[in-house]
Amino acid sequence: MSIIIKNARLLNPAQTLDQTGSIKLSEQGIIEEISGASEEIAAGPNDRVIDFTGGIVSAGLFDMHCHFREPGHEYKETLFSGSNAAIAGGFTGVAIMPNTDPPIDNAPLASYLSHQSQALGIDIEVIGALTEGRKGQKISCYGELHQVGVKALSDDGNAVMNSRVMRLAFEYASTYNLLIIQ
Repeated sequence: MSIIIKNARLLNPAQTLDQTGSIKLSEQGIIEEISGASEEIAAGPNDRVIDFTGGIVSAGLFDMHCHFREPGHEYKETLFSGSNAAIAGGFTGVAIMPNTDPPIDNAPLASYLSHQSQALGIDIEVIGALTEGRKGQKISCYGELHQVGVKALSDDGNAVMNSRVMRLAFEYASTYNLLIIQ
């Protein structure tokens, strides 16, 4: 049984697609056919047809700046609750910031969070702390963070006021091709 979603706004920035139309998905969720508003996708007897007038069908969204608060402030949000909220909003991936308690400034914690997020149905990128404890005094161990999959660093919300520390951060981050974000 295929699923046909009709009368939806179809968006795909990679192909500069922004039009009203229909889309046909296989049982495995693979796109089989896309048509414009003037064309009709023929529905078979076992196909499910959904009128999605006013709805949007697009590639999944990615949020580069999330605060899931785990560890330390789970009463605010956890990996599980944050992932569910993101999925409900159409996000297929998020980057979680290191302003947790303790901050994500070491490989074991970053690895633990990456491992915990694998079964949540969403891609979670762990952002490592730029400096130990997010205090702006000493850079974190970028090599170790990189080895466990960290791709970016931030002291989210805390500016590094020491120009020497910031210069070292840029130099060492470039060694591992790590992004520095705020």
